[in-house]
Amino acid sequence: MDTIQFFIVEYIDKEFEIHHPETDISINGRSLIDVVQEIEHAALNLQNERDSCRRSYAGLNPAWRPNLRNELLGNTREPYSVVLTCTCYEDWCKSVLTKIAIDAQTITWRDFTSVLYGEESRSWGGVPIDYSALGPFVFDRRQYLEALDALGLDK
Repeated sequence: MDTIQFFIVEYIDKEFEIHHPETDISINGRSLIDVVQEIEHAALNLQNERDSCRRSYAGLNPAWRPNLRNELLGNTREPYSVVLTCTCYEDWCKSVLTKIAIDAQTITWRDFTSVLYGEESRSWGGVPIDYSALGPFVFDRRQYLEALDALGLDK
């Protein structure tokens, strides 16, 4: 069974003098941002072309997302839940999305995709990235809910 942790951390962008809280997601002890960027860098062969100090994703800002708890439980109007956003914080810019399914014992994240690098990118001439190495992740429902409760979000 996979494990998940949610943390509120301070996002600091010194270049643009921006700072605010964001939700950092750790799956099996690894930052989701790091895992996603590894997959994308390998697929795009950008390891030597990109400034490794500058990240291209941000965690979800709880102050800007009053329904964050519902989002992380898969309770959305869309079939996918946003789990990471672009550093511009627009959901439909370069977000990472997943389908979240809940049953009596588990919560599963599967079918990861990206707004920028998903299948839809073909419509503007892009080449989709295969995110199949990212999950599915199957979490113990109790552990997941306890980790989510630790964020102190409204229920």
